[in-house]
Amino acid sequence: MNSARTHVGPAVEAGEGVSRSKIAKELGVSERTVENAHHYEKGRQEGLEDAIGLAASEALSLSAKQKLDAAIRAHIKKLNREYDARRMQENREHWRRHFPKMEEQQNKAYEREMLFRKFLDQQKKIFTVDQFKLILMCLHPDGDRSPEKRADAFRLLNSKRFARTGEVDKKNGTTGGSVL
Repeated sequence: MNSARTHVGPAVEAGEGVSRSKIAKELGVSERTVENAHHYEKGRQEGLEDAIGLAASEALSLSAKQKLDAAIRAHIKKLNREYDARRMQENREHWRRHFPKMEEQQNKAYEREMLFRKFLDQQKKIFTVDQFKLILMCLHPDGDRSPEKRADAFRLLNSKRFARTGEVDKKNGTTGGSVL
């Protein structure tokens, strides 16, 4: 087995493949012996690499290890951010290239929404929050409301008739603001 190991060792260190049948014929041993020698040398090589890595890590102080770990984590985060930004840019370019109408539709929808929001913001509110709550409370089917609360809700709704319907009160010819 020693002769097989000495023959296989340099190939394993170089990371090259080993022809078991060729070496077995040269040395006059079985292929199984060459395979065992290959596994032994590979394990020996991995053990040496682990020992070197362990010795290097023990040579570093704890703070140096922590600094190295922190630097590695920071670099990984930086790479992830760069990848995400690059991927998002590629996606945007892909969508622009393959779906130009969609971007146009999205822009139009955004413009319409902004116009609608601007319109709503500029509109005079018909009721205050408290007035609206009073009307809702009186219209809700649960519970009895006092005649005063129902009268207040009626007056509020009637006073805003023109704003809600655009119609003038036919009885007195007003827009609804003077009924109290």
